Amino acid sequence: MRLKIQQPISFILFFAIIITIIPINALSFQIKSTKITKVGEINYDCRHGGCATTKPIMVRVIYSCDNDNESLSVDLETTLYKNKWGEWLMNEHPIKYRVGKQCEQQNQKAFDLNDNGLRSSEQGNFNEAIAYYSKAITLSPRDGGIYYNRGHAYNQLGEYKAAITDFSKAIELKPKYVDAYAMRGKVYRSLGKHNQAITDLNKAIELNPNDAFAYNELGRIHNSLGKHEEAITDFNKAIELSPNDASAYNERGVAYVNLKNNNEAIADFSKAIELDEKNDTAYSNRAFVYDALGKYDEAIADLNIAIKLNPKNDTAYSNRAFVYDALGKYDEAIADLNIAIKLNPKNDTDYNNRGAAYNALGKYDEAIADFNKAIVLNPKFANPYYHRARSYSKTGNVRSAIKDLDKAIKLKPTYKNNAKTEKDFDTIRNNSDFKRLIGI
Repeated sequence: MRLKIQQPISFILFFAIIITIIPINALSFQIKSTKITKVGEINYDCRHGGCATTKPIMVRVIYSCDNDNESLSVDLETTLYKNKWGEWLMNEHPIKYRVGKQCEQQNQKAFDLNDNGLRSSEQGNFNEAIAYYSKAITLSPRDGGIYYNRGHAYNQLGEYKAAITDFSKAIELKPKYVDAYAMRGKVYRSLGKHNQAITDLNKAIELNPNDAFAYNELGRIHNSLGKHEEAITDFNKAIELSPNDASAYNERGVAYVNLKNNNEAIADFSKAIELDEKNDTAYSNRAFVYDALGKYDEAIADLNIAIKLNPKNDTAYSNRAFVYDALGKYDEAIADLNIAIKLNPKNDTDYNNRGAAYNALGKYDEAIADFNKAIVLNPKFANPYYHRARSYSKTGNVRSAIKDLDKAIKLKPTYKNNAKTEKDFDTIRNNSDFKRLIGI
């Protein structure tokens, strides 16, 4: 850094500094400009082979830390010296030292705030964590890791757009940030943006072929797309890379369920439970398979454990209600569905199933109310139309029964054959419109 000045010094001068990146204790800073703000009387000493001022001058330094574009300033003292070419230069060492210390302190504050955010996240206090991360970012806006951490907290709160913004910023700052690509892929999956998710997850795998998390997420996407064989391939790789990851076994079990490979599914859910005995989702999933196999006692036992482990697992209550329904225990089924609906009031299937249980108990008004709600939540869901048609038939509302049955068959043609033997339609079986609908 060479700053030329002219003698005599009698007024405020502006100096331009060549911008350089200077590492200080694993940090870097950028001096953008200096300005002499106070000179006073100039005294200098030339006794030791060179001349230097004996009284300091006051300088305002404009700088930024860690390659950041935000300008900061500090006032400090330094001296001037005369080089062998007769040029008066500013002594840069006090400037470097002071600015380096300023950036070091700022970086430490950012580190402490980030650390507080991590502790808050571990305790599940994600809003508090986000507040810490945001303060840290103001001090260290070029640190991709802090953006990544905040994105993770946003994801936990279901604020997916904010999470994507932060993961994208982390990638911008660190283009080979594997975890940021993988997590952004996960968030895209949560939003149903499968193409973007697959692109990000493949990028993570390209950067790190041993990223088990990315393979696991790819498998979940393929499962949701109905590509269960591909999903199993993904989960196999995830398990190969991380053989103690319970989630990979659980997700592969889901793929096997969709392929109706019940034995393999039970084996995977059991392995997930072995690896993580508090995995309520694996218990609930294994119970689903037991129910399909008619092993109701085993199913109820697993669901009891799932609910004990996680009383807010609405799916476990829904599945246990399904088993109770199969056993003819309709009151117990309704009790479980009441809890499931309270936990997740937007689940159309729970309203449909509770309506079916009310139907079985002859409580048709309650049943119709539930079917109405299921249809509002999902107008293309065939089941509540069919079951509401049964309720209308039992209450003598022939016109509404025919209308609902027509809608159900259009949405799900297999209901035509079901209606032929459904006893609840005995009251309208001789109706000409009913006969036309079922093809007799």
